[in-house]
Amino acid sequence: MKTFKPGDHVVVPGHGLVTVKRLEIRKLGPSTRPLYVCWGGPNQMTFLIPQDDPSLRPAITAAEADDVLEFLAHGKVHVDETTWNRRYGEYMEEIRKGSAFDIAGVFLKLKKVRDTKDLSFGERKMLDQARYLLTSELSHALQREVLLHDSEVDYG
Repeated sequence: MKTFKPGDHVVVPGHGLVTVKRLEIRKLGPSTRPLYVCWGGPNQMTFLIPQDDPSLRPAITAAEADDVLEFLAHGKVHVDETTWNRRYGEYMEEIRKGSAFDIAGVFLKLKKVRDTKDLSFGERKMLDQARYLLTSELSHALQREVLLHDSEVDYG
């Protein structure tokens, strides 16, 4: 289990990059649990995350960000020829895993689908979510703005 301290930047799967503000001990039912109090995400909100939550991970490093950008620029992805709702479920699972590479894969797959047909409303929202999750973490890791456009990556 990784432990974090105030000021650390961590990733909450599905919500993105947040900053650890403090550690609190809270009574939850009959027991007490240590929780990270974090702030950030797309809606700039407070998150209470159990200290032992295995899905919480540190933000990627600059070297890892470079690898993700390389994957976004040259990576090959395979899109299953299934219905949009089945693809949607698979992509949500990848986003919930929280890995920057998994999210980049979803981003590329959705762009590839969009090149051949219209995305459903849910898929368009997911493409926007993947774009936000990636740009916030990549920009933080590289200390400069990174924008993911529909046709290219802008390294800022």
